[in-house]
Amino acid sequence: MIKNKIKLFKFVFALIFLFIINIFSISLLFAKEKPFMLRSVRGLGMGNAFTAISDDHSAFFYNPAGVTKRKRFTMTLAEIRGTISTDMIDFASWFSDNQDDLKNFEDLSESKKIELLRKISNEITDYNNHLSISAPNFNFIAPLGKLYFGLGVFDDINVKVKMNSGLITPNIDLNVKVDLAGMFLMAYKFSDRFSAGFNAKILARGGIEQNRMSILEFENYEPVIQPGIGIGADIGATYKISNPFSLGFSATDVGGTKIKYEK
Repeated sequence: MIKNKIKLFKFVFALIFLFIINIFSISLLFAKEKPFMLRSVRGLGMGNAFTAISDDHSAFFYNPAGVTKRKRFTMTLAEIRGTISTDMIDFASWFSDNQDDLKNFEDLSESKKIELLRKISNEITDYNNHLSISAPNFNFIAPLGKLYFGLGVFDDINVKVKMNSGLITPNIDLNVKVDLAGMFLMAYKFSDRFSAGFNAKILARGGIEQNRMSILEFENYEPVIQPGIGIGADIGATYKISNPFSLGFSATDVGGTKIKYEK
């Protein structure tokens, strides 16, 4: 009888804890700073439904409690990942082919200007030009009985480019985000069913956001990156219903990761 009451108490406690985390995660959807997130290949293959089952270094980003599924020490010495959209490749090729006309746009005849602007409007403006590079990343996760801890250093360079036809001359939107984070993860396995964890991080961020920059300026453009640094935390929990079903909740940047930028 007492054992059944204890089991019921643990179950209710787990549900309340998961509910609180879920409320946190909903409220943080309105956070001003974009979260630092490295998508897992496994997670992307599952439509990013990975919160309940992340058990490797992806737990630093999806759910810190997920590491309690591991039984052994794991280490990544140097992970290199990169993504590029096919639109970015096509855009680079198009830009190279039309570079002279873009550079000397003011000297083109009116008919050539109109033709180039029409080409940009009809072909280029819909491109999703995206490039991301993350390398090298280092991390390790170690179990100590029911307590788990991990350390990681991660970075990511994210570039988005969009070309617009413009009213008079073509222009470009450029968005670059550079992140470097040191993370410390700790999780505890309360039972075979319920685990909870947190992730503390120091995030250094730099960025470039330049909208509607004339193509005539782009040739001599010297970007200025505004650097900043902030401290944040993530929390998470998992509850195993029965094999193979589990529940997982996580809240990223609890309370908001406020980054202080240099003026």
